[in-house]
Amino acid sequence: MNNTNLLLQYNLQFFAKDDGGEKTEEATPKKREESRKEGQVAQSKEVVTGVTLLALFLTLKLFIGFLGERFYAGFQHFYGRIGSYVNEGINTVSGANILNEIMISSLIAMLPFLLIGLIVGFFATKMQFK
Repeated sequence: MNNTNLLLQYNLQFFAKDDGGEKTEEATPKKREESRKEGQVAQSKEVVTGVTLLALFLTLKLFIGFLGERFYAGFQHFYGRIGSYVNEGINTVSGANILNEIMISSLIAMLPFLLIGLIVGFFATKMQFK
């Protein structure tokens, strides 16, 4: 072949399929069971993420009233005490108490979401191994 007429010369073997690793037959049930015991199971992170997100959105729909009440009560509590903070001043101890109250209030508001996300994510991961 005359290569003088070509602008670029390609080695087409780079584009060839490598069929050496593909199986032509399905695995037997015994082989599948052995693979599961060895932990060689296909797992999709997208399935776990999708199921967990769906569960979290449903949880948000169910607990939106609870969440709104918690935030409203928290604002009322902290903004109602602004006068005492101004009059008494804020020192290290009172500042730590304020942050502690805010963190506990936030944790209580987020607890349903954290638990649902943890439980659904765990079971979605476990279900892929069956």
